[in-house]
Amino acid sequence: MSHSLKHSLDLFPIGCMISVDDTQGNQRIISYLNRYMHDELGIDCAAVGKPLADIFSKASRIILDTYVMPLILHEGQCVEVMLDIEQADGNKIPVSVNARLGEKREIYWTMAVADRQKQLHHKLLETRDLLENKAKLLQQQSITDDLTGLVNRRELNRQSTVIMAQSKRANWPISLLMIDVDYFKQINDSKGHDVGDEVLIQLSQLLLKQARASDIVCRFGGEEFVILMPATDSDAAQSLARRLHESVKMLKISDIDLTLSIGITTSDLSKQNLFSDLVKQADEAMYEAKGQGRNRSVVFSRS
Repeated sequence: MSHSLKHSLDLFPIGCMISVDDTQGNQRIISYLNRYMHDELGIDCAAVGKPLADIFSKASRIILDTYVMPLILHEGQCVEVMLDIEQADGNKIPVSVNARLGEKREIYWTMAVADRQKQLHHKLLETRDLLENKAKLLQQQSITDDLTGLVNRRELNRQSTVIMAQSKRANWPISLLMIDVDYFKQINDSKGHDVGDEVLIQLSQLLLKQARASDIVCRFGGEEFVILMPATDSDAAQSLARRLHESVKMLKISDIDLTLSIGITTSDLSKQNLFSDLVKQADEAMYEAKGQGRNRSVVFSRS
């Protein structure tokens, strides 16, 4: 074995050993030990040139002779066998052993302290769980609004594709509400952004409470919100809008009399509907509600 290869094996964080047949072929002789075998398993370097069985406990020698060696010679390898290394002072160290037979009947062994292997396995499981949780968190963050926890505009667009396709197949209407907080800039300017954020948070909770489980409630941007309502006609959409106008009066945030301007649109079953068209229609109706004095709902008119 070259000096460079020995040096590399000495850096391995696991025990590496090679055993060969003795000249009579009666027993296995250790021909190489790396530093881990000495530093971590307590095998003296003088063990090189001595019988392989000498480094194991009495019980492990029986397993070695009756199971491990026959398996290696027959199958060419042995995987994850638990044996005990016996040090010079009689102390026993449980190790996890793997071995493979070489072309010239030499056997290449790896050994790791069993307790440390269990610790490493546990650590790997912890790391895997941590990475999975982080991945889930990143996935959740990618589809939700940081402040309100509602789905964001990107996720609304994604889910709308599914809903629009279902609507076309089932021939049921879709309604969309575009909701804007009246005088929100004045709230921020007079009360501060912390109060403004609290308005958005509490309003988000109210929208979720009033909407159905099948509805998609989204923070569309700034103080604008969208509720996408599958299988919902215009009358049901207007009913929800009325409930929102009434329930928002119950929000008590820093003595603010909160009101909403809401635009409502419903898909036309006789025509091809695009989600982007519904958004534009509801947005147009919402601005009309603001133009009429705010604190009201307007239904988009196609006429």
